[in-house]
Amino acid sequence: MVGIHILKHRYNCSDDRAVEMLHENAYWQCFCGFNTFQGGQILDATSMVKFRNRIGTEGMKRIEAVLLGAWSEMGLVKTRCVAVDTTP
Repeated sequence: MVGIHILKHRYNCSDDRAVEMLHENAYWQCFCGFNTFQGGQILDATSMVKFRNRIGTEGMKRIEAVLLGAWSEMGLVKTRCVAVDTTP
């Protein structure tokens, strides 16, 4: 779920479009942890909303902090703050 949220924000798309891309794009599936291409329905867009609701704003902030730290160590970002949109 974290992987698809990263891709969603990276490509600035809706939950519906992110799920659609996950279903048809082997690279997105690999990024999200699948070892082989998954045909058929993997998840529904409502699962993304439920995930965000379940972890809440604090959960999203914790995920962002871990990612920001890792990306900073790799030299991929040079910022200290990332804005997160947690609206469903």
